Amino acid sequence: MALLGVGVVLAGLLMVGVARATTSRQELLTQGVLGGVLPFLDLQGIHSLGALDARSAREHFGPSERELLKRRIAEMAASRAGVLRAVDVERRRIERDLHDGVQQRLVALAMLLGRARRNGTPEQVDLLLR
Repeated sequence: MALLGVGVVLAGLLMVGVARATTSRQELLTQGVLGGVLPFLDLQGIHSLGALDARSAREHFGPSERELLKRRIAEMAASRAGVLRAVDVERRRIERDLHDGVQQRLVALAMLLGRARRNGTPEQVDLLLR
């Protein structure tokens, strides 16, 4: 903030010098360069002070690194459990599909073989077996 005050005073002196025509071109150029550097430094200082304030607040009032790691571990464990649940559900679905399909085919085959044994004509037996 002091740099801003110095810049305002220098700008005022420069304007007075230009208005009275007592300022040379070299002084005007020097004051212009200095006047451009001071606001830059002022803005950088304000930005850095804000970043320092935010960092300090996070360190003193926010969760510690240990707490952040604990949260991350809990989040990853929950995610892993969800994936394992989804894999288990899919595995059970595939088992059920395989079991039901094979079982139905075996029952149908057993019924056809039973019908073939009961029929007396060889043509019907051959037809059922095919």
